[in-house]
Amino acid sequence: MKDDGVSFTRKIIMVAALAGAIGALAGCESDEVKKANNLQSLIESFFPPNQVTLVGMAFDQHDADRRRQGIELLSNSSNGFRDEYVRGYKELAKDPDPGVRAAAVKALGKSGRKDCLNDLVRAMSDKDDMVRWNAAIALDKIIGAEAIKPLREHAIGDSLADVKISCVKALRHYRNDEAFRTLVQCLDDDIFAVRYQAHDSLVQMTGSDKGYRPEDWGGATGGTLPKEKSRPAKKPWWDWTGVSKDEKPAKPDQPQSAPARNFPTQPATRARPGR
Repeated sequence: MKDDGVSFTRKIIMVAALAGAIGALAGCESDEVKKANNLQSLIESFFPPNQVTLVGMAFDQHDADRRRQGIELLSNSSNGFRDEYVRGYKELAKDPDPGVRAAAVKALGKSGRKDCLNDLVRAMSDKDDMVRWNAAIALDKIIGAEAIKPLREHAIGDSLADVKISCVKALRHYRNDEAFRTLVQCLDDDIFAVRYQAHDSLVQMTGSDKGYRPEDWGGATGGTLPKEKSRPAKKPWWDWTGVSKDEKPAKPDQPQSAPARNFPTQPATRARPGR
């Protein structure tokens, strides 16, 4: 094994050499702050910041980019979802900078904690597209009745297609008539990806595939969610286009009879080879 002291010395030499290269490339650069930030980022690539440093970055009052970076690094760390850190993400979800809010909302979603639901619902009304998108993605992981209304509203009326798609995807978790009719209505959306996801969510919600048109599902106003979720019909593994006829859904509660086999009733008359 290599000596730790030698390895550490080599890292220092590499950092110093690269720092010199940055200075040479900067030429007549007069912005000392920019050069200092470049050097700091370079050093951090060789020596990852510890937990205390990440917390300091996440709450840097003077640099929104460092706050955003600190949130991302902290939420990706092994213990980035301790109670105190999650409380910090909730506060940072109200940050004046939209990039910081988006990173904080994403971290709340990654936590998977039920107590973050209200914060995610609140983020759905954010004026920034990225914040709403991350909130919609998070609400596909953290489920709660409070999310149904904003998901329905933004699935139909959001200005960003990615937000609509994520809301339509998340609605598959809610088996009620309101969510069902919203998905049926989205089958008539102008954006193909929204229509495609609405169909996929309807299939997952109901367990049946009735098609891609709203009228196939009873229409956006008159459609009613089936009381029981049916089991989707099985198709051959190769039939990804759905050209074959549907087989009957499997019924695990009833024993399946083995297919009948026709066994010979008379002995074979052909002699074996060699006789």
